[in-house]
Amino acid sequence: MFKEAIDHRPKNNYAYPYDDETLHIKLRSKKNDLNSVTLIYGDPFDWSNEEPILYESNMQVVYQDELYDYWFTSIKTINRRTHYVFSLKDDENSDSIIYSERGYFKEVPKQCPPCFF
Repeated sequence: MFKEAIDHRPKNNYAYPYDDETLHIKLRSKKNDLNSVTLIYGDPFDWSNEEPILYESNMQVVYQDELYDYWFTSIKTINRRTHYVFSLKDDENSDSIIYSERGYFKEVPKQCPPCFF
């Protein structure tokens, strides 16, 4: 996995409201490097049993250029606020790596709200 090619910019052209309920999220990766990308998201204030309630949305490659894949998903916001991280896999047999605002993790940083985008 070429981590140096992975890019996401919140509150920019990679994350924007489509309408009052829908958020469009994009991620860029090296061309043909990742096997799957999953957006893990939730309401930053919705917790149960000391953990955030999270949902998943599979992302799809919607565009490729000679260097990059551009992944996309559309989600319905929860109470018009959302925080998220990305689960990245470069091989069907490999473990997921979590890409967050504060870098990479082996699992979702549930006890680190500032880690979410």
